[in-house]
Amino acid sequence: GAEGEEIDVVTDVAKRKNHNYLERKRRNDLRSRFLALRDQVPGLASCPKTPKVVILSKSSEYLQSLISAERRMAAEKRQLQLRQTQLLKRIELLLEPRSLGENQA
Repeated sequence: GAEGEEIDVVTDVAKRKNHNYLERKRRNDLRSRFLALRDQVPGLASCPKTPKVVILSKSSEYLQSLISAERRMAAEKRQLQLRQTQLLKRIELLLEPRSLGENQA
């Protein structure tokens, strides 16, 4: 009877408190992750009240700029490696002893 209902009420209160605690913890974790993300994006770290949608859109823009820069640098690296190979071959040719026919003349 009444005793069983009291236990149910206590159990419901405990479940609600636990749910509220877990939800608060989830929101705090999400907030701290947004702040950490905001601090990684140039120009946003100094804006404490930045809305989440701005953090996400600016983060996306920043990532796209990093991807473009990485592609540009990778292409430049390939060109520089090719140039280095050409120059090393040229040095090798310049350092080779002359052929026997030229030395006898």
